[in-house]
Amino acid sequence: MAVLVVSFVLGILATLLVQRVNDMRSRTYELDNDRDGRPDEIQTYKRGEMVRWAQDRDFDGSLDLWVYYDGGQTTRSESDNNFDGRVDAWWSYLLNVLEYGQEDTDFNGKFDVFHTYKNGVLQSLEWRPNETGVVTLKQVCRNGVLAEEWRDSDRDGQFDVNVKFDSFQIPLQTNQLNLLSVPKR
Repeated sequence: MAVLVVSFVLGILATLLVQRVNDMRSRTYELDNDRDGRPDEIQTYKRGEMVRWAQDRDFDGSLDLWVYYDGGQTTRSESDNNFDGRVDAWWSYLLNVLEYGQEDTDFNGKFDVFHTYKNGVLQSLEWRPNETGVVTLKQVCRNGVLAEEWRDSDRDGQFDVNVKFDSFQIPLQTNQLNLLSVPKR
């Protein structure tokens, strides 16, 4: 009888050990959501926690969205928005909350749009084509909704047009002006 009890306890301990070792290994799961024979979602785990999730959004067989995790929290994401095989949008997170983003809207490898968030809510977008120091368009948001734009139409470093919007992004007021300073965030 004692041998049976010891064997049973050792079996349970062996099973727990195998489960623990499996949790510490890296695993990758490939999902074929559209059932075309090619994976369109890939989940990568290390030590039992997801460290990367990737997706093929246009179902062409190439991944175009990647989300990275650390300790169960989203830290960054990247995407290929024109599906040419190169990343053109980058997003940073702090404690799972979106904090900052950059986009290459003309797909030449240089940032054009810089997004700023507060508590995960969009505050502003600065358009600086090809990473130049000149802000040609600053969009200010209130509660994540576009409220105002400042435009530098002649790219001389000074805003010449200010447009205010209602909550449906319909222009309420447009002012032509030469501002000597950058608008407050």
